[in-house]
Amino acid sequence: MDLYDLKYDYDSSCLFFEDNEDILNIYAHENELFHCHILKTKFVFNNLIEDDVIKKFYHNFKEENYISVNFEDFKLILEDFIFFHDVGKLSFSFQKRLNNDSIIWDNQFNFLMKFNFDNIIDNFEANHSLFGALSFIAKYHQILEENCLFIIILAYSILGHHTSLKDILNEEGFAYNSFSGKDINTISC
Repeated sequence: MDLYDLKYDYDSSCLFFEDNEDILNIYAHENELFHCHILKTKFVFNNLIEDDVIKKFYHNFKEENYISVNFEDFKLILEDFIFFHDVGKLSFSFQKRLNNDSIIWDNQFNFLMKFNFDNIIDNFEANHSLFGALSFIAKYHQILEENCLFIIILAYSILGHHTSLKDILNEEGFAYNSFSGKDINTISC
């Protein structure tokens, strides 16, 4: 079995191979499965942001010709924004960093050893934000040109969601200068 044969089941927060009963549980935080964290984040977002605010943002972007999507697609993109903010936590290195001192990591490591992935853990990036931002952009690459500002602002927010965001109009604050080998491995996978 190959790394690229791994499947992800969102509802159970686990990676698995179709022809095998072994699973690798994925955590967003200590003792919090990934999908539980995403559901909580969506709940908070939906309860903090009123529909009128979302509609106002949509209409402002639409009036300025910054987006070409309809309102329903706009809302779906915002939902994906919430999902993708932590999608990089699927990285083996992130899971190791998060769970290193726990029985959870022992179980995860046993899974990785069984399928000979234990020797590649440190080849992946543990910082999940870059991977989430690039994955978000990749999902919307087909509509990026007509919706560039909107998609890039959301991707940039994913990139900086654990830091203070820089001035998006200042290229020094916006540019990601170089990719490490770990970044490239994580993005490729």
